Order: sequence, then C-alpha cells, then structure tokens
Amino acid sequence: LTLVTDARAARTIDVGDHLQISVLGAPEFNRLLKVRTDGTVPYPYITEIPVVGMTTTEMQTLLVTILRRYMDNPVVVVEIPENYTIKVQVLGQVRQPGLVQIPVNTDVQSAISLAGGAADHADPSGVHILRPSGTSASGEAEWTRINANLRQFLASGDLKDLPKLQEDDIIIVPSITNNSSVMIV
Repeated sequence: LTLVTDARAARTIDVGDHLQISVLGAPEFNRLLKVRTDGTVPYPYITEIPVVGMTTTEMQTLLVTILRRYMDNPVVVVEIPENYTIKVQVLGQVRQPGLVQIPVNTDVQSAISLAGGAADHADPSGVHILRPSGTSASGEAEWTRINANLRQFLASGDLKDLPKLQEDDIIIVPSITNNSSVMIV
C-alpha cells in the first residue's frame, strides 16, 4: 500500500469539486475529474466511484486497492487542485474587508471567518450576498440579492441556512442599526 499525502489530504470531497488523480508510472490512469451532482466520478475499470463525503486520503486508499488488480504497488495521489478556488469580496463590518480566495462550495460563514470574522458592530441577521446575474440592456451589471441570516443559522444549526458561494459574489456584513444597539458609559 503506497499513499502520498499532504496537508490538504484531510479535505472532504463535495459535489462540484475537481479532483486531480495521478498514478505514478501509469499515465493512462491520470485524470482531472469533476464530482457530479450525484456524488460520483467516472474512472477507468470502474463505471462510477461515489466520492462525496470521502477525504482525499480515503479516495487514494480506495484507488490503490482497485488498481492493485492491474499493477504492482500502485502509487496514487488524489488532490483537489488549488486552481479551483474562487474569489469573493467580503465587505462591511468584518475585521479584514476585501477580496478573499476560497475553495469552491465554501459557505458564507467560512468566507466571513477568512476575512477576519465579524467586527464588534456587525449585524449577523442582516448579512446578504450580491451575486452577478448578468447585464442589463444598457450594459450595467445586474445583481441578485441572497439573504444569509447568520443569527438564524446560529440558533438552528441548520447548514441550509448557510448559502454556498460562487465566483464574484459580494458578501455584505451590515452594521447594527442605532435603534438596536446599547452603549453603556
């Protein structure tokens, strides 16, 4: 059993991820694959491999086991390439506003954390995402607003309350309004 691992090996594979599979000395098994919406990837000698929820290390172990039927001591490397990241902007009441590079399928809370976290006067119930939706007839960018009530997520713990981000999204973290804040002197 020969596995090659690195710091990214603990990452769990999700729908939409791109996987770089390399088998040393056997280029016919090398593939760059995108995880399908059904959670599988196609691979030689196996019609589909269910991979969602696996770590890259677990997938390497599975491929080594399968490829042993066809070669001696296969060396397999499974990576989620870093060039499959997206850039989003995190603006407003965060500690380090600006452009953040994140892996595909990252949620809004994680992106805010990467921007240093919410500032002291942030309103978690008013967070929203502006997503490019095309251009108008006059050539101006059009945006779709997606609400992301982080206070609701914290109360429910339901992950569906954390929208997944897409390339060029803008996350707005508003300030608490004056009528809902209290200052003690």
